[in-house]
Amino acid sequence: VLKDTRLAIMHEQFARDGATVAKIAPLLGLSDASAVSRFLREQVGQSAREIRAASRQIDTREPPASKRGEDRLRALHACQILDSPDEPSFERITHLAHHLAGTSIALISFIDEAREWVKARVGWDVREIPQERSLAALAIAKPGETFWIANARADERFCDHALVTGTPRLRFYAAAPIVLASGEAVGAVSVIDRVPHPYDAEADRQLRMLADLASDLLEHRRTAAAHNAARSESHRHAQ
Repeated sequence: VLKDTRLAIMHEQFARDGATVAKIAPLLGLSDASAVSRFLREQVGQSAREIRAASRQIDTREPPASKRGEDRLRALHACQILDSPDEPSFERITHLAHHLAGTSIALISFIDEAREWVKARVGWDVREIPQERSLAALAIAKPGETFWIANARADERFCDHALVTGTPRLRFYAAAPIVLASGEAVGAVSVIDRVPHPYDAEADRQLRMLADLASDLLEHRRTAAAHNAARSESHRHAQ
């Protein structure tokens, strides 16, 4: 089946770009693009619709979860944000989130290998949360969406969660993933309250905008860290 699928996709590629298939002709032991075309027509009995479907299925296949996790941690560590001191630029974002959402708590946090580390906070003096208790770790699983729990006590998925039954006894939780330009979701801007909040599209939009601001700050850090590393390497070779 895999062989037939590969051939089908090659045939589709040939229809779009003969030069592409000319490059892969040697892989099939054939002399040129024309030979590839004849070979594919003989070997593949799929319709054009089936060919396109097979192509989409393979082209959109996601990498394994372990590989995505490794890439995410590598991108996070490149920003050199973990365990860094408090910074006014991040604190301003949490104060904005707290004010705009009207909640008692707002956080900016980043998901390391085994913890949620809190960079900035309003209303809850927390520094880190074990990953098994982290709601932000759930939020970053879908980088394009805001994670929203209107009433955790009434939600069977979270009613027994440690952050609901214990400190801070949250009822409402919403988080917008902080997504780097390279696509990795490394953290979240979260707002938390001890009373339920119904879904609010405008609050959702504002939270995502604040997450984008946090992402911009991270990108500046990542660029500066890469520049400093390159300069240090250059000095090392110059000595």
